[in-house]
Amino acid sequence: MNYIIIIIAILFSSISHANPYENLKTVQGISGEIQTGDEIQKYSYYGKDLKYVDKYLEIASKASIDMLENDYNLKKCKNINLEILDISMNEMNNRQVNTGPNWDGLQLNKIVGFYDSITVPGTGVIEIPNDVSKSLKAETIAHEIAHYWQDVYCFKNDYHKQFESFAIKIEDSIR
Repeated sequence: MNYIIIIIAILFSSISHANPYENLKTVQGISGEIQTGDEIQKYSYYGKDLKYVDKYLEIASKASIDMLENDYNLKKCKNINLEILDISMNEMNNRQVNTGPNWDGLQLNKIVGFYDSITVPGTGVIEIPNDVSKSLKAETIAHEIAHYWQDVYCFKNDYHKQFESFAIKIEDSIR
């Protein structure tokens, strides 16, 4: 009887730690790197446009880090693995397919990009659209990578508006 309980506990613990983003990884992951001064941030990219995505990740990362270190006087406070999912808007907004984020309470009907570091502990997941204009895709990359760096630098403030305004500044810097 004790063995059955242990097996059930192991099954349920592995199910509860499953990565809900796995079903969105429809292409082979590719490793990429973001050069940030003296450091290199590695990431896994799931999509078909690595060269384009990498270009804007690098530009927006440098702008984010510069602003966090110089304007806010912050230092890197934690390491977070980074995964980037380059998926369709339909996949991103289909709540039956995209089960990663906790959509309850977000009151969002249609999103263009998303950053989540809560669902999979130790990993930041960025969702970017692969079926929009190149300019909107670049802006989305910049906006979401800004949130990633805010997380890595423990950017804290009391107002969601300020958190978003930082990301919008980074988005604006690539236009």
